[in-house]
Amino acid sequence: MDAPESTQTVQPARRVLHIMSSLEPSGMETMLLCSAKVWPQYGVECDILSTSDAVGSLAPRLAEAGYRIIHLPFRSRRRYLPNLCFLWQFFRLCRVRQYHAIHIHTEAAPPVYALLARFAGVPKVALSVHNTFRFNGILRIRKGLERRVVRILGGRYGMVSDGVADCEREEFKNVGVRIVNWIDTDRFRPPNEEERRVARVALGLPPTAAVLVSVGNCNQAKNHAALIGAVHELSADMEILYLHVGREQEGCPEREMTRQIGVSDKVKFCGPQRDIRTYLWACDLFVMPSLHEGLAIAPLEAIASGCPAILTRVPGLIDLEQAAPHVRFVRPEAEPIATEIRNLLAQPQAIKESDCQKDSMAIRSQFAPARGVQIICEELYGLPAHREGAAA
Repeated sequence: MDAPESTQTVQPARRVLHIMSSLEPSGMETMLLCSAKVWPQYGVECDILSTSDAVGSLAPRLAEAGYRIIHLPFRSRRRYLPNLCFLWQFFRLCRVRQYHAIHIHTEAAPPVYALLARFAGVPKVALSVHNTFRFNGILRIRKGLERRVVRILGGRYGMVSDGVADCEREEFKNVGVRIVNWIDTDRFRPPNEEERRVARVALGLPPTAAVLVSVGNCNQAKNHAALIGAVHELSADMEILYLHVGREQEGCPEREMTRQIGVSDKVKFCGPQRDIRTYLWACDLFVMPSLHEGLAIAPLEAIASGCPAILTRVPGLIDLEQAAPHVRFVRPEAEPIATEIRNLLAQPQAIKESDCQKDSMAIRSQFAPARGVQIICEELYGLPAHREGAAA
């Protein structure tokens, strides 16, 4: 028997262009990767534009996930000036693809993208602010003017955390809608005993060492030096190993610091890793010592994976205090970080596991891809609240 014909109206996909810099395994790129199957449920087809000189190491995986990847280098040889070819190519891209919205994720030249897109007939301009940007001097004035121009052009801002929203309002009088970041909630979950054992064996970890892990590419805001200092304090009377996962800064200053203070055997620089979950399942404690964040993906993945976590009490991280009440928050300094590591490691295992299970469930509920995509589609893109297959 033939199936009855559907009486529902099939809605054409609305195309959205996500504008990024280099496509690397961090932040919004990983969010797009784990939400590739969610966007079509809301009638959205996503393209991704890389505007850096190099398209980025994550581009092949994003293409495999189903995204159309476009590479148009923005910069000319002269600093701050766009490549003239880029201007025409971007305008033509918007006209040919007939985007419903462009979604800007980079701080580099948002007014240029917004102006060209509007001239090309794109009806919606959306921007996500991914960090707490407290610029100084001329740069602060320029960034304030950029935000004003984008709003005049009809741009709508999305703030990924209360800390980001407060910063934008205080620094630039810039207001926007509250959106949420998300993680792969199917993949990032607490391990069972065997999965944890396998993870530790795979990484070759000493069976009796207390293993700390941080995840994030190095820069001054990540404040990894404070965590290395904490390792130095703890190593006097504790078997401890710190796994530093992420790209190091040019010149490797943190690696040099470990040599200078004598803890190079206590800190392992693991570099960027495709499989972060193995490190989270293997560790005893996740630590993020940042000076400021937007709403970082790394702690969400760690807490969802059942890691006891220590975060610094700074904008963008303190937002998680309500979402995960058993996470410890400290000042971004070596001594309080060391003290809290010692206290948390000394807590009875049964209590730690119970607290981590509760926090994991809460994080996976609040930061699921479907929820994040829905909020963006409705609040930033102005699309009706329906899934594919539902009546429009």
